[in-house]
Amino acid sequence: MIKKSIEELVCVNENTWELIQSWLSNSSINYEVLNTSKEKAECTLHDLQITTKSTLGTIAYKTGGILVDHGWLKLLGSGNEKIFGDLSYWNCVNNISSIKKINNLMIIAYDVIGGFFAINGGAFEGKTGNIFYLPPDTLEWEDMTVGYTDFLIWILDGNLNTFYDGLRWDGWISDMSALPHDKGFNFYPPLWSEQGSVEASSRKIVPVKELWELNLDYIDKLK
Repeated sequence: MIKKSIEELVCVNENTWELIQSWLSNSSINYEVLNTSKEKAECTLHDLQITTKSTLGTIAYKTGGILVDHGWLKLLGSGNEKIFGDLSYWNCVNNISSIKKINNLMIIAYDVIGGFFAINGGAFEGKTGNIFYLPPDTLEWEDMTVGYTDFLIWILDGNLNTFYDGLRWDGWISDMSALPHDKGFNFYPPLWSEQGSVEASSRKIVPVKELWELNLDYIDKLK
């Protein structure tokens, strides 16, 4: 397949970024838009072969990522030192990473407790293009029944507290401030086990990549 050039992918008269900025400015949730370099932005957009007409393409081109709710949730962009990996890395585009990959999905975000969000490209039953979530307390991919744009709007509308009910602990916000940007929390016993819970399990800080690969290893063992 012949790839489109960066000039074909960047739509100069498109107002998607202005629209996203308006959603951000009208949101009451804590967030930080991360900067990126022109080189990284162009490489990521070219790797993904999506245009800036799309919300995902605009996030990839205009940001290094977005940290949401004190960094609890991390939306991937084209990379920044405050977030681990970018859209190309997490999706093994051009084989630039050694991370374990699931075919026919695109990872677009992760949280600090080992939950991952992905766009369904045929990996799961359900609508192609919908966001699916892999929760650390079930390890079963769940259809969120929305696409990327509505997912972003849903986040900015302040739904994370309800979504993570039972998965946050007293003092989690202060714990976030001491968490390295490439790390997350691993629980033992695991949250998916009968003995595991946010209250009863111990928390250990580990690399985010390790959380992803532990999840996949557990899923294989539980089959």
